[in-house]
Amino acid sequence: MDDFLGIVGALVLLWCVIGMFIPGKVAPFLKVHRRKWILLITFAIMLGIGLSLPESDKSNSATNAPQTTQSSVDTEKQKDTANADAMNILSYVPQKYDQVEKRTIYAPWGEGKIPPATNLYWYAIEKDKAVTMRASLVHFTDDINWVFWDKLIFSTDQGKWEYNIDSFAGQSGGGKHTEVVMGGKYEMLDVPFDKLKPGIKLLVEGTNPIIRMQGKQHKEDFVVPAATIEQMKAGLQLENDLSLLGGKLK
Repeated sequence: MDDFLGIVGALVLLWCVIGMFIPGKVAPFLKVHRRKWILLITFAIMLGIGLSLPESDKSNSATNAPQTTQSSVDTEKQKDTANADAMNILSYVPQKYDQVEKRTIYAPWGEGKIPPATNLYWYAIEKDKAVTMRASLVHFTDDINWVFWDKLIFSTDQGKWEYNIDSFAGQSGGGKHTEVVMGGKYEMLDVPFDKLKPGIKLLVEGTNPIIRMQGKQHKEDFVVPAATIEQMKAGLQLENDLSLLGGKLK
């Protein structure tokens, strides 16, 4: 309807402009004061069109309202599904409550220190329903040599993805730190989950997943086991659920 009224309005304006120059040609039915009557007729028609437009807008709004309402309902259903899925994933993860910080930590390795073994983990921290996810790569050895890796190469048969760590000599900074313990030593990276998400996604979707921990002089390859891949799948799904929820559980 709006398009039709727009066309009519344009034609009327064109008729008015031409009528100012050759009123006898465009308005032969007017016998006297043709220019004056052309202006009055044009004004009356344009006024009528203007009064008609709000009704058209109301009609469009009424037509679109059910669609908008349905869209809102669908979005809420998606959020409810995502919330239920996120809660289900977290229910299978060992958790501990920090009474000082008033937060719950969901850590796949359980309570206590990360096990003395090379592995890739995700974990989540929930406080007041807001959830943040982090990724942790652990490299444990019981010899005297350090790799001091400052770059990660996520590799599969389908491709690779690199992550550079902004650290000092591969020892500290950018989420990287080292630690000597009884029986061995750790080199660890702890960063927000989304920083390693492209690499994790590559490992999960590809075949022959390997993480190379690359240092200036040395390197170490970690062949990612199937159990870790399953954990990463759960982590990616949880991250997707939280994205739909705006990072906060209901």
